[in-house]
Amino acid sequence: MENPEFPQGTAGLVMDLCYAPMLAWGPLVAALTVAYARRRAAGRVLEPAC
Repeated sequence: MENPEFPQGTAGLVMDLCYAPMLAWGPLVAALTVAYARRRAAGRVLEPAC
């Protein structure tokens, strides 16, 4: 019971490949934000107090 308007075969594969980065965008930005925050926090500990 597939939707007859949904692309089939190569067109469906191309569509999936185009949508994959958009679906992964949110989790990738979240992972980069966490990594950046950890790196910034680690850098603050190593700096000498003025």
